[in-house]
Amino acid sequence: MAPVSVEPHGIYRLDVLFSDCDPARLVFYPRFFEWFDRATWTLFRKAGLEGDKLGEVIFPLVDIKAKFNAPVRWGERFEVASTILEWRRSSFRVLHEGRVGDAVRCVSEETRVWSVPRDGGIEPTEIPREIRDALPARARGDG
Repeated sequence: MAPVSVEPHGIYRLDVLFSDCDPARLVFYPRFFEWFDRATWTLFRKAGLEGDKLGEVIFPLVDIKAKFNAPVRWGERFEVASTILEWRRSSFRVLHEGRVGDAVRCVSEETRVWSVPRDGGIEPTEIPREIRDALPARARGDG
């Protein structure tokens, strides 16, 4: 997983609280995945893509991986810089880079599926062109 080498689409910032940590005052690892999820939704919100513009669309997580370079501790200011890596027909990949100051503490890649509610479940659907245009992919050609 390469770090974000261009300006990210969005940055999600938070102060690490005691409740985010284990007894050693290090962030308990599942919290990172919650923050990555919030960062993904923040990307869309900052691009003006929320509420009525998204309608009933959800994008469940189908794959995620993370690499942790150094711990994040209670009291630190943590930020997740996120960008769209690739758009596919009905899925997309997001890169998250977790930092404290200039130090990269973790990097994560995730894949999500663009879906709509259907018959009590969800069904993948094609990602609209206006969404792709609002958040152009960084690493590979759009398509």
